Amino acid sequence: MPQARNELYARALGVSICAVRKYRKWSMTELARRINVSRSAVASWEGGRGSPRWAHLVIFAAVCNVKLSGLIISVEKAAAMMEEKNDPAIEPAAPGSDPKG
Repeated sequence: MPQARNELYARALGVSICAVRKYRKWSMTELARRINVSRSAVASWEGGRGSPRWAHLVIFAAVCNVKLSGLIISVEKAAAMMEEKNDPAIEPAAPGSDPKG
């Protein structure tokens, strides 16, 4: 996958993580505490400057009560919107909030 595509998906994952965190009404510090990482790690993920390890994604999904499949779908949708609009600031709905499923 080209570097630009990786960056797009890193930003889309960050947007999705941020959307779930805000849906839960947690601060970055609270989310970091719940998944046992630093606040700066969460800030890096949400800013698209880094990506969580798989183990942290699994823990994130568990503590936020979201399915990994829903998170992946959210990332795909966010990436598609960003690519279409060329806008990295688009924020999708939190996973699981879609009335269709």
